[in-house]
Order: sequence, then C-alpha cells, then structure tokens
Amino acid sequence: MFFILKQFTEALLDADKCIELNPTFVRGYSRKGAALHGMQRYKEAISAYDSGLNVDPSNEALLNGKNQAEVADQNPTPSMGGMPGGMGGMGGMGGLGGGGMGGLLQQLLMSNPELLQDPEVMAALNDQTLMGKLKM
Repeated sequence: MFFILKQFTEALLDADKCIELNPTFVRGYSRKGAALHGMQRYKEAISAYDSGLNVDPSNEALLNGKNQAEVADQNPTPSMGGMPGGMGGMGGMGGLGGGGMGGLLQQLLMSNPELLQDPEVMAALNDQTLMGKLKM
C-alpha cells in the first residue's frame, strides 16, 4: 500500500521487514525492488530483484521488475515519475486498503505493473467513485 501511495521509504521498510521475517517470500523482494525503483535507485532495485530471483529464478514479477529497472537505469524518464509502469498519477488509489477488493486490486497491480500503462486502467484507478466502491 505504501508503494501505491508513493511512500517509497515506508514501502522499502515494509519490504525489508517482509524479507527479514521470511527470506523465501519472493513478494518481499519484488516490493523492495519496486520501492527502490520508485526512489529512482535503479541499481539497488536490480540487486533486490536479483536477490528474489535467487529464491525463485522463474518468477515473472521479479523478472519483469528487474527488466524495468534495467531499462530505467539506462534511460531514466522523468515524466514517468521514476516508477514502474509510469504510476505518476495514481491519486484515486490512495483510499485502497489492504483487504477486500482493494487489497486484491493492489496485489493485481503489483504483480502486473504493465496494467498501469493502459489508459483505460489508469482512468478507472483515478475514478474516485469507483475506488470508493472498492473499499470494502
């Protein structure tokens, strides 16, 4: 949730805690990589993804995240806000909680950051009425 709110420092601390509690939980590494990517610390993000890939070498989320971090490291684009998938305008996502439909949506987006490049998905995410209905 911190990542979606663009609270990257908190997201990084949360990811580090996940990894500390369960070093085989690959989502912790994915979240760490995404938080570092959001902070534009691309080389560290790549390292976090690599650590996760040591646990699960075929994990698509880690492979995709690493690829995005490598691309960003080579070609930083300020208009994307330094975030995977160009998540610069996610104001509507701020109300999503960790449970119910909002939590499922959050997991879906973290696992499939390419969805955030779809204009229709972004329009839905910025729809305050729709996001309000998802807070269950």
